[in-house]
Amino acid sequence: MVAADKLRAVVEQDYAALALGEKYYGAVHTWGYTHELLDRLGMKASDELHKKLFKAACGGGCPLLLSPGYFPGAGETVVDLGCGAGHDCILAAKFVGPTGRVIGIDLTQKMLDRASQNVAELAPDCAPVIEFKRGLLDDGTLLKGLVDENVADLVMSNGVFNLTTDKAAAFRSAFRILKPGGRFHLCDLCKVEEPVVDAAAAA
Repeated sequence: MVAADKLRAVVEQDYAALALGEKYYGAVHTWGYTHELLDRLGMKASDELHKKLFKAACGGGCPLLLSPGYFPGAGETVVDLGCGAGHDCILAAKFVGPTGRVIGIDLTQKMLDRASQNVAELAPDCAPVIEFKRGLLDDGTLLKGLVDENVADLVMSNGVFNLTTDKAAAFRSAFRILKPGGRFHLCDLCKVEEPVVDAAAAA
């Protein structure tokens, strides 16, 4: 348990520093966070807006785009596990609209502070449907006290599960809050132990 606590402390320290920084990840365009996506969601995309929204952005993809045709719908509940600076929460809120709900969970308070700042500055119309909470995915609590069971139509996560100390516990947390028939969109890193076989070539 000591090792897990030490690892979490290192992760929190590193991401707190990122939250306070002004680094803009231009590579997010290649993840699917394009001007076209922002325009589609009514955000009047510009280079300035894009840079502001994705400063302190972390991850490796856009979980909202993993299943075309299964975007969050009006009135749905979305939970972002490891929400960081909140860009995915803001975009999810645009999808679900004023009758929906978006919950962002993160370990790092400074990231949550940055996320709240981003909502207030860049998407104040989304503030009524977004809430941010501090919590762990992998400490065995299954997010109890933070998110109710079977509440989420969509659980998403972007580059966070690889940072957890107990990945099985993190998955249990995700599926506990997911409604039966709900969707789980995960963008992350993994270590490949064996060569990846092209499914089409192997068929």
